[in-house]
Amino acid sequence: MVVFDYELCSSCSICTAVCPAGIINDKEGIPSIKAGLEVHCIRCGHCEAHCPVQAVSVEYPEARPFTGAVSASPVTAQQISGHLAGRRSVRRYKDTPVEKKVIEELLEVARFSPTGSNAQPVAWTIILDRQKMREMAQTVVEWMKGLIAAYPDRPDSQYFSLFVNEWDKGRDRIFRGAPHLAVVHGPSDGRLGNTNGVIAATYLEVAAPAFGIGTCWAGLFLIASQFSPELRAKLELPEDHSAQGALMFGYPEYQPSRIPKRNAGRVRWM
Repeated sequence: MVVFDYELCSSCSICTAVCPAGIINDKEGIPSIKAGLEVHCIRCGHCEAHCPVQAVSVEYPEARPFTGAVSASPVTAQQISGHLAGRRSVRRYKDTPVEKKVIEELLEVARFSPTGSNAQPVAWTIILDRQKMREMAQTVVEWMKGLIAAYPDRPDSQYFSLFVNEWDKGRDRIFRGAPHLAVVHGPSDGRLGNTNGVIAATYLEVAAPAFGIGTCWAGLFLIASQFSPELRAKLELPEDHSAQGALMFGYPEYQPSRIPKRNAGRVRWM
């Protein structure tokens, strides 16, 4: 519910202006929720975030505040540009496991990724145990082998055979030796389920280097998770959930020093 502190309220009407649901009334400069419209509040917190005198708060049972540090000044265009352009997918990792506290701090950032209508359906499963990582990679390989045997002429079977051959030679090209895996999942029937999950995983990926962590999208694992009952069983996801993104992660063995070229941007101006 939205709570107003009228002793602090300056009657600026900003909360009314920024409410995406349009349910805040400011008759005579006194904000309140319009009668009967409380159910339409999506708990986005725009009113709380924009109130210049901290007179508004949004409270609900599952909510808890951000526990990380808040910068006094916004990130500059130069800083964010360099950070994003310099992001690299990491495929060589140190043997050192990432401390659970560091992972929790990273997930605290990802918790604030946007979701459609602020539904917040995103959940995470973090694989810490190396043996479980090995077992899941083996399950992905076995699924690939089954597909290759059933459909040897399919282009994806020929592609998967490269990874199977590497695995049989003792080289892990599924998780690239990463010590951990982060799987984002949510309701399978959600209208924006995959989009919400991909955005959340991208938040984690973009934030990870600031914590000294390298990541890489685990595409082969994610594909297999959609079709392999054995892999899904190992993940132990809720029955109504599906994996929507997966990132292998750990401390990178090497650090980049340059930003390589990319294709020229494809832009249409209309």
